[in-house]
Amino acid sequence: MKKNKNKSKKGKVIVTFDEDSRRDFILGFRKRKNMRRKKAKDQQEKMKKDCIRNAKQKKKKELERKVDEPEQIVNESGNEIEATNNNEPVTYDYTDHFVTVTTIGNVDLNPDEK
Repeated sequence: MKKNKNKSKKGKVIVTFDEDSRRDFILGFRKRKNMRRKKAKDQQEKMKKDCIRNAKQKKKKELERKVDEPEQIVNESGNEIEATNNNEPVTYDYTDHFVTVTTIGNVDLNPDEK
């Protein structure tokens, strides 16, 4: 029995308790959780801005494409009458009103950006 007592005395490990280390460990969960939340929020905002930017670029390209293409004048039955590439206005006389079609050419879609 004496041998067992000697082994237990030699194999003992002394643990010291540090209040600051404990506090850092426990509060670290909250800090890391808040960091994950902030990172997710930032990523979501970035994706939203990218989506808006892409939509604006797509809309701008579509408007530029429409402006660059020659306009097709279509009569009431849906058939093409002519394609106008000139800057002269074309007037059509209907029974109750007149319609004047003018090609405006290249339009500056963003006058602020230069």
